[in-house]
Amino acid sequence: MAKLRRDLENLVIVPTHGVFIGGLVGAPNDDKNWIGIFPGEGKCYFEHAVEGILQITRDTNALLLFSGGKTRPDAGPLGEAVSYWLMVKGAELLVPFLEERAGTEDYAKNSYSHIPYSVARFKQINMHGRTPEKITICGWKFKEKRFLMYAQDAGWPLDRLFYIGVNNPEGDEKDLSSPLAKAIDGEKVAIAEHNEYSQGNGGKLLEKKRLRNPQFTHINPYGIAEGLW
Repeated sequence: MAKLRRDLENLVIVPTHGVFIGGLVGAPNDDKNWIGIFPGEGKCYFEHAVEGILQITRDTNALLLFSGGKTRPDAGPLGEAVSYWLMVKGAELLVPFLEERAGTEDYAKNSYSHIPYSVARFKQINMHGRTPEKITICGWKFKEKRFLMYAQDAGWPLDRLFYIGVNNPEGDEKDLSSPLAKAIDGEKVAIAEHNEYSQGNGGKLLEKKRLRNPQFTHINPYGIAEGLW
């Protein structure tokens, strides 16, 4: 797990999407080892995690954070971020010099929170308490536009944000029955909801955040106003 350091400059975020219950031994591409995902997505989320590892391999002053809270009742106290960390640890990707720069942000309950909460967590681990010079996000290709919106609304400079679209759900977006087409349709709805409640603090977005808090953990444990650095 990530250790306190003085040399951290950059932040890599892997937003989580479900709970991997395979621990240190389960296969990430086996859907039986996941809670809260759609069929066939496990291997995609593993690839998101691997890309995060690759980023801190290349940048020795970067901290990787898997970001996601305890969102699934069936997973009990196991949170999304910790489960991803165990997944890559079990895959033997966290050699010692990487493991000390790979940690978790354990409270995000929606996509908007990944950036401000991860910045706050970065400041906890970075002994200088400063914000990162740049942020790199590794996730779905189809979600890039939304994360750029989130960063802008949170006040993060877009010239210091880099988004890596690792992959997409399977299928052709022109085939309306395909997983990719359904994901893109869902993304349009999410963007419209965000335009109405930019921080997820109203309407269906607020209800979704509440439903993703079955352990009744703090919604905002960092003592920050989302969008303020």
